[in-house]
Amino acid sequence: MKRYVIDTSALIRAYLRDGPEVEKVSSVLDAAARGECLLFAPELLLVEFASVLLKKQRQALLTKAEVKALMGDVCTLPLRLYPHAPLVGLALELASEHGLSAYDALFLALARLEKCPLLTADDRLALRARREGLH
Repeated sequence: MKRYVIDTSALIRAYLRDGPEVEKVSSVLDAAARGECLLFAPELLLVEFASVLLKKQRQALLTKAEVKALMGDVCTLPLRLYPHAPLVGLALELASEHGLSAYDALFLALARLEKCPLLTADDRLALRARREGLH
């Protein structure tokens, strides 16, 4: 079964369309909903997603009801969420090696751990994932 790690930037684009959509994200989300592939993410994804929604709400780009609905949708996705503790050591190593933030490196660490592609809208992170053979 195909497996992917998805980061917040890719997931946000799938829901808000406020930039170019990441290739494959919609089809991967649909396949995951049908049980045809597995999606992984660090637990951080939920907090980052909520933070983006709140920022959009404060900018009057989303209503409180829209934020609640979007967050509800994301919480029902068939995502396998990983705790941070097992990823932090590798994430720190990857962050140092690739000049990434610890936040971004968590997603890269999980992709390496699960040996699967990383779906991201972040060009810099995508480049690092390609260098790791994870894109």
